[in-house]
Amino acid sequence: KRVKHPMMSTQLHMRVARLLEKNVTALEQTFRFREAWEREEEEVKPAEGPQLSARQKIQWMLAFFTALATANAVSHDQTGAAHDQNMHFDAFVCVDLMPILMRILKRDPHLMETCGCVFLLASVARSPSIVPHMPDVLRLAEDSLSALIEPLGALSERAITVAQRTKIRGLGPGASQWEHLAVPDENRANLAIRRSFIHLLANAGFCPTHNPGLLAAPSVFAFLSRLDAEPDLFAHPAVPLHTKVYCLAQICAYSDQQKALDMKLLDMLKEAEEQIDKAGSLCEATDMRLPLVSCAVSLAFFSGLRLLQQDGLGADIFLSGLRLGLELLRDNSRIDGERMGLHMVLECQQALASAIGKLSVRMDFGRVRAEYALFLLSLVCSAPLLSIRKSACEFLVTVLSQGYEPQVVGAVFLKTPCLLSFRQMVQGPLDELAISCTRVMQALAVFGGHHIHIHMLPNLEGIIKALGDPNSNAARVLQLAQLFVDLTTARTAEVLDAVIELKDITPFLGLARSNQASRRELVLKWLEAFGSSLYEIDEVNEVFSASTLRGLLHLATRSTLEPESAQELRRILFALVHKRVETWRASLFGTREFLTEIVITSVLTMCERQPDLQAAGAALLHSLVVNQEREVLERVWSGGHFAWLCQRLVSKSRAQLYSMSAVTGQEATRAALLKAWEKHGDLTAAQGMTLRVIWRLYDMFPSDLPVKAVKSEGLIKSWSDYLTYYAHHAWPLRETLEVERGTDASIILAMQIFARAAADVNSDLQLQLVQQGAMGLCLTVILPNPQDQQKMRDAICPKPDAEPEDTDTSEALILPEARFVAGRLAVWLMQHMEAYMWFRVRRNKQYALAMFSQLHHWRTSLMDKQGSVSSPNTVPLMERYASLYITLISSLSLEWCLDNFGFGHKLAMMPIMLEFWSRHANPVLKHHALRLFSSWSQVHSLYISILYNDAQASVVASALHRVFGAWDVRELRHAMRFMIASLLHALQLPVLPNHVNDTIVRSIKALPECAQLRDLLQAGGAIRADMVASRRILLEKYFSQMFTWADKPGDLYGRAWALWIALTLFRYEATGELATKAVYKEDDADDDPMLIFPEAADERALERRAKLRKEQQAAAIASGEKVDTISSVVTAKPPRCRIGWLRDSPVMATALARVAGEALRFPWKISQQLACAASARCFYELPQFQQIAVEVLHGPTVVRLFNQPDKDLNLAALQLTAVMSSYRLALRAQNVASEFLKRFYDLGATLLEGFSLGGQGPYDMAARWLHSVDDRPIANDFRCMVAFMIGQCACPPLALVPSLDIAAGHEPDPSTQKAAPPVAECEPPPAALLDKLAYEIIKEEQRLKAAQVENKGPLFSPMLCHLLYALAVMVPMHPKAAANSATVRGAAFAQLMKVQSMVANGIQPPALYDPADGNRGKLLLYVKATACIRAALQSITGSWLAADFGARFAVTEEGGRDFIQYCARHIQQVYNNKTALTRVLGTPWERVMLSQGPTSTIAELLLMICSTDANLKEVSKLGGEQALHALSRYGESAQIKQQSTMLLTKLAVMTQPH
Repeated sequence: KRVKHPMMSTQLHMRVARLLEKNVTALEQTFRFREAWEREEEEVKPAEGPQLSARQKIQWMLAFFTALATANAVSHDQTGAAHDQNMHFDAFVCVDLMPILMRILKRDPHLMETCGCVFLLASVARSPSIVPHMPDVLRLAEDSLSALIEPLGALSERAITVAQRTKIRGLGPGASQWEHLAVPDENRANLAIRRSFIHLLANAGFCPTHNPGLLAAPSVFAFLSRLDAEPDLFAHPAVPLHTKVYCLAQICAYSDQQKALDMKLLDMLKEAEEQIDKAGSLCEATDMRLPLVSCAVSLAFFSGLRLLQQDGLGADIFLSGLRLGLELLRDNSRIDGERMGLHMVLECQQALASAIGKLSVRMDFGRVRAEYALFLLSLVCSAPLLSIRKSACEFLVTVLSQGYEPQVVGAVFLKTPCLLSFRQMVQGPLDELAISCTRVMQALAVFGGHHIHIHMLPNLEGIIKALGDPNSNAARVLQLAQLFVDLTTARTAEVLDAVIELKDITPFLGLARSNQASRRELVLKWLEAFGSSLYEIDEVNEVFSASTLRGLLHLATRSTLEPESAQELRRILFALVHKRVETWRASLFGTREFLTEIVITSVLTMCERQPDLQAAGAALLHSLVVNQEREVLERVWSGGHFAWLCQRLVSKSRAQLYSMSAVTGQEATRAALLKAWEKHGDLTAAQGMTLRVIWRLYDMFPSDLPVKAVKSEGLIKSWSDYLTYYAHHAWPLRETLEVERGTDASIILAMQIFARAAADVNSDLQLQLVQQGAMGLCLTVILPNPQDQQKMRDAICPKPDAEPEDTDTSEALILPEARFVAGRLAVWLMQHMEAYMWFRVRRNKQYALAMFSQLHHWRTSLMDKQGSVSSPNTVPLMERYASLYITLISSLSLEWCLDNFGFGHKLAMMPIMLEFWSRHANPVLKHHALRLFSSWSQVHSLYISILYNDAQASVVASALHRVFGAWDVRELRHAMRFMIASLLHALQLPVLPNHVNDTIVRSIKALPECAQLRDLLQAGGAIRADMVASRRILLEKYFSQMFTWADKPGDLYGRAWALWIALTLFRYEATGELATKAVYKEDDADDDPMLIFPEAADERALERRAKLRKEQQAAAIASGEKVDTISSVVTAKPPRCRIGWLRDSPVMATALARVAGEALRFPWKISQQLACAASARCFYELPQFQQIAVEVLHGPTVVRLFNQPDKDLNLAALQLTAVMSSYRLALRAQNVASEFLKRFYDLGATLLEGFSLGGQGPYDMAARWLHSVDDRPIANDFRCMVAFMIGQCACPPLALVPSLDIAAGHEPDPSTQKAAPPVAECEPPPAALLDKLAYEIIKEEQRLKAAQVENKGPLFSPMLCHLLYALAVMVPMHPKAAANSATVRGAAFAQLMKVQSMVANGIQPPALYDPADGNRGKLLLYVKATACIRAALQSITGSWLAADFGARFAVTEEGGRDFIQYCARHIQQVYNNKTALTRVLGTPWERVMLSQGPTSTIAELLLMICSTDANLKEVSKLGGEQALHALSRYGESAQIKQQSTMLLTKLAVMTQPH
């Protein structure tokens, strides 16, 4: 070191180099002078003394350079000159000395020369100057250092040749005997050469990068491959091995790898790895795993694809690199260990991941994929740098998303504990790491396979927490949301199970409200995976906020996925729920902790969507019953799931749908088939379990369940659908004993539940149950199926070509227990009237028709097999059903039967009903048969079909005799109904409305089954039926019995119709010759017939008439005329009734009076109307009736009828009041009794006063009635009686004692000076009523005149009489108002002027007859005319005279001149020379008009008017002087003549001029 600097400074080394070059040149010349290397050389005698040869000089100079190379020059001035000198020396060696050294090595160098040259080359191995020369150096080394390079014991041929030549030439270690330079022994020299050469290789063997020297020298490269750890070569034994791996790493990184690969580079790397593993602890100082990892990186980067496609050695290298990389990372990441080159390790890891990552997407990457995945996972989980972890995450994503067999990566992931690390990273504070890790988990979830997906589900809780963390940035939230979607959108049991365990996923659902579309799209994707959408997000979010399980159930319930996918989703969710139920059931807490009310609701709502889950839901609820979990069952009830249970009974299996299609002929729709159950056995089991659950709930809630079942209408709807099928269609799998027994038990249990519910609710709910169709449900179970019903109905009226009727009644034995329960329930509900009314609705008619049909089908069996009601066990099931049927259908109206059952069917059923009524032992069957028979008898043709036959009439008579033999109010009512119909038919009164009769006529004409009836009607069946009825039915004893029973014991219906019968009998009473006419009487009859026919008819006469009519009809038809072929033959006049038994019987009169009193009190319109009408008629027809009537008729009740809004009822009450107030008692002993008189007049007073006070004020009701307009026929009679009653109230009759003197009581009693008091003290009518009455009078007058034709027609009517009567009695009460009213004057004078006109025109009485008066026209005309005239005169006198109106009358007033002219003319026409002759020789009409007319009144009025001077002057101008002159000559009295003469004298004096 001390001399190197001066030497270098003096350029000594350069001079030595020149000397060296000179000696080398000399040495080379010496070699050229020799012939060949193989020829033996001549012996050269060594020079004596210290003379040195060229080679020895070379050796010294090499020693010199070696010394310089080993010296480390140090700069004393710290200027860095020493370092510059080293670089200068290195450059000197590489540039100047290198060629010389190479020439030395080429000339078989001495061992010492070789050692020096190699050392010098090794000393500058790190110099850049040697780089270009390395290929030549190493190629030269192949020849010069062959002994070193070739393996021991395996020298190449060239190495052997060189060694021999060196020995021959004396160039070996012993070539010179003169030791001019002390050199080491051969072994040590070889060792030095080996060390220097290894050093050269380690530092420059791989140079230059584009053409590495090692690759240029295969032998050297082979030498390199044989390097291994040598303990004695270097201080560190692993240096040779390190040199090897380092060189290989450099070669792989910067050269053409194909050449290296051809030189078995991969084998060298594999061997190096084994050597490193074998070295063990020798490699600790210098970690040689890094170079190997670098080799793997470089190979993967440059030749990865080629290596993967080879025989697998390349893959082994990659695997080794990955393994060593993991070991490096693990060893350098320990806290307690040394970190040797951690930065380099990390870079290596990153480079390795990146290089192999490019290959990971190739299919040939298979063997490496698992280790690479493990390597990346290690980096992700444990790399100390964020960048490395992120890069590893990206590479993992690439491998999974773009590579083949991503499931291999997933399998590696499964074997690692990375899941926990991932969870920590996802929830950690580093957003970038969390995002990268999330992306890896996304890739694993998507590409890793099902098991990986399931393996990562425990991280869902952490994902949700991170989503809800406010510190998570937007990108992190987005990736977490994507990961959540990827993990949870798979609709598998494991995924959904994990999701259910999440407490709250609303942080994810809340992203739907984000402003970022990407977030919303993720939520939308998640919702769409379950068949939902963002439109439902609010509702979904609300449900999920309560419970994740509820949320999933909600999504499954409303899922819009494809049907198969949606159904599978629901099945999985239900399986998860069931698993939890079983888990909780096995726990200490039980299912009550899990099956809350809300959960049950959600589960059952989901189960509703598909049949298999319906069965599962039913089984779940049934398990609660089996395990006696009462608390949970209470939640089922409180949650309102009773409707769900009921709905299960509506479900149908596909077998059921096919069975129904076979019957109806309509194929089941696709929607119905999709909803239907696949297996009928499963449906039967589910429905049975459902019914058992309902029964258990009923036991738990016996009061609430039936109420809810009825109010919700779910019970009746579900039960109807369930039972209807099994009652109407064939059962699937009925041949299977298990299914049949299960179905039977279910039907019976269903009926028991229904019957129990109907019995436990109150009457209001029972009514509601009836309205819902409970009766139809019961009858559905009892009645046969529709096909059998149709056959039975067709058998009622069979067609000519129809098959014989099947008399088999075995259908009554099907499902006997269920039918028995149904029948019992129907009977229980029949306590309500609505149960009968339900059948009258048109949509329910099929039940009634079926009952009719089955009764007809059983008609023979019912009569043959009769039981005893006293012993219920003897009553067969068929008779029980028949009793139920006939009880129900007997409530149907006649019109309903005609519209729905048909006339032909009724015609066929009529004899059957008669048979049941007359001969069956069952009282229920008999009674309701009577109901139907009496109802149908109202149809005349049906009535004729029975009564035409004398034998059947005898059966009817015997049945009636039985009815009237013992009291039974129900029998009485319907017997009366039949009797009334029979009486109406006989009297030819209409029984049914015209439209009903028209329908019947059309049916008789059209129906083929009515052919016999048509012939019967043509043969005079109506007359014959009436005569038979007269002999056998319409007998006095039956009517007497009806009247008596209507009184006692009494019946409301019987009372009303007894009164109607009495009124009808009075209306059609036989009078005159008919009353004494003899009638035909049956031999065995003890009573005379009540009907008297004007014309007798016998069988032969009826046949002749029928034959003649047929001939006439045939001729008419032949001529083209329309002929009514079924018109009934009726008598010209209807028969009359003999009622002497009624008139002459005080018992009957008394009974009718009592019946009328009771009927009046009962608040039934018809009853009260008939009571009033019958009382009014019987009061003057039956004297004995009066005595009882005044006791039983309740006056206030009649008064209340005035205020009823029914004109018919008002008219009946008004009629009774009018009769009572106007009736004059006959002089009889009973009538003069004080008690009777008091009751009679008290009743009259009550009626009169009540009528006058009706309305809001006195006579308000009367005025309204008088003014009312009504188009009914009774309107005129009604107003007529109103007017009469106004008069009666204004001037009540006197309470007189019956007497022969008609005027008795009107004059004051001489002893007491008091007249008889009025019956009542009514309020005076208001004055305004005068104008109203006068207006009605004028209106009636105008109506009568307008009705005349050619001056013929009535001018007087009862209405006019009563109006004038009311006006006449009212005028004295308001004389001034009447006198001042032009309307009142006009109404009164109109009657006077009418009389004057009739007399003047000579109208004869027949021209004024009213056709309605009949034979009494003349008498009634006289009465009406007299009443009108006298009432008008009374109105005039009562107003003018009483009010002193005549004296104040001024002729100049409006209408005064006309009135005076009328009076003057009238007097001149009457009072003349013909008056006396007319009084004696005139017609009766003229004499009446003169005696009862207005002449005297007019004369008095004229004299009164002329009493003033002013009026006298005016009267004289209007013809009054001639009138006064006529009065003075022809006046009726002397007073009139005297007054007239005085007025004439006064007028003469007044007209004389002064």
